[in-house]
Amino acid sequence: MDNYYAVLGIAEFMKDQNVIRSAYMNQVKFFHPDLYTGPPEIAQIKTQQLNEAYRVLRDADRKADYDDSLHIEKEKLLKQQYHTACNAQRDSARSYESKYEPSDGATFKPAGSKVLLKVLSAISALLLLLLVAVIILFLYGVHNFDMPLSDNSESQSMTDYRSNNTTPSNFNHSPY
Repeated sequence: MDNYYAVLGIAEFMKDQNVIRSAYMNQVKFFHPDLYTGPPEIAQIKTQQLNEAYRVLRDADRKADYDDSLHIEKEKLLKQQYHTACNAQRDSARSYESKYEPSDGATFKPAGSKVLLKVLSAISALLLLLLVAVIILFLYGVHNFDMPLSDNSESQSMTDYRSNNTTPSNFNHSPY
C-alpha cells in the first residue's frame, strides 16, 4: 500500500484539508500531460496515484480509516524491526558464546588464569608488606632520625631534647 501522504508530499496524518488540497493541485499541475516534460507513462502513473491519494484523504471517513490502517501498519513494522534487532543481538551473543566457551558445557577460563592469579596475589602481598614497613618506620623510626648523636657523658633523653629545643654542644651540623 502506498503512503498517500508521501504521494502528495505532505506530513503524515495532516488534518488541514487546505494543505492536502493545495499539495494535490501542485502535484497534479506538475505531472499534467501537457506540462510534464518526462515520459508520458510516468505522468499517467503519477497522476493516478495522486488522484487515489486525494480521493482517500479529502473524505473524512476514508481518511480516518486510512489513518487507522497506517497506524496499524507502522506498529507492525516497528514490532518487526524490534524482533529483528532482538534476534540479531541473540545471534551475536550465541556466536560469541560458541567462540569463547567450550562446547562440552564447562565454564570458560583463560589458559593463563591460574598463573595470573598467583602473580596478582604475590604482588598484593608485597604491597601489603611494604605498607606495613612504611607504617612501622613512620611510627617508630622517623622520630629518632632528628635526635642528635651524643656520647654517654652528654646524653639527653628525647623528651629533654624536644622540650628545650636546643642543639647539644657536640652536635655536628656538617653533613660530613
